[in-house]
Amino acid sequence: DFAWSLFGKYSRYGITHNETETGQMMQVYPAWWLKSAEVGFTLWSASGPFHGLLDPVRAAPLGAAALPASAPLLLAMGLSAVLGAAGFVLGLRRGEQLGKASATGYISLAA
Repeated sequence: DFAWSLFGKYSRYGITHNETETGQMMQVYPAWWLKSAEVGFTLWSASGPFHGLLDPVRAAPLGAAALPASAPLLLAMGLSAVLGAAGFVLGLRRGEQLGKASATGYISLAA
């Protein structure tokens, strides 16, 4: 229902507010978007739209430079969480094995 309500409100390059005769406004693209070299809308020629270089101001760097400064910290935290969970599961399994082997239910620890 939500998807169809969005389609009914924002389709056909207009925004429908109500069902009256004046209840629809035309959707206008922002001037900064129309003038952007990446979009190329105002730069189109008779042969078609511009397909070329990206706007250097808005172009995002690719590769390691695009990663945030906290990426190594997040990677280390994620890795330690995975290793901690794996150690916990292995410890539970080992404890169950030792508990089954001992008839008294006690586990002797070396001093």
